[in-house]
Amino acid sequence: MVGYIDLDGTLLDTRAALFESYSDAAAAYDISIDQDLFNQKCFGNRAEDFLLNFTADIRVVQAIKASKRLNYEKHFGKIKINQEFLSQIFTAQHSKNYIFTNVEGKVALNLLEFFGLKKHFPHVISIDQFKIPKPSRESIDYALTFLENDDAAIFYDDNEDLIKRVTDRGLHGVLIKISNS
Repeated sequence: MVGYIDLDGTLLDTRAALFESYSDAAAAYDISIDQDLFNQKCFGNRAEDFLLNFTADIRVVQAIKASKRLNYEKHFGKIKINQEFLSQIFTAQHSKNYIFTNVEGKVALNLLEFFGLKKHFPHVISIDQFKIPKPSRESIDYALTFLENDDAAIFYDDNEDLIKRVTDRGLHGVLIKISNS
């Protein structure tokens, strides 16, 4: 069995780091990001859709995204590993584990390195490769091209639509939710 593991919001609880990064970036445009709205709308949504809750100006949305991207790494220390899930993955003993993420590849690798997880997750399938974000059929199809022989696949993700898509195709999917505590 091959494991496809989402990074942001599944393996790692990135909420605090993302909130700080987006807040820092938005402050330059006199936009204050509400913590509760952020917690409700950020995960599982494209940045554009989330940021449109705060401004209708698409240029400002793009600028906030770009600034967030530049400052995200300084907030890595606020990220927590989902230890319960990590233990579950180690116990599962998949033949291979792929990080399957909408995070840019360089950032995903930096996160894995920062947390000492790169040796456990040496394979990253990122938005840079599949272009159309998860939970698209195209992203799932691309991920499945990495299966060898008759390997079965199991997807772990915090996105209900992705889990529904993979299970509708007869694949295994496990919805992972990090508690708000």
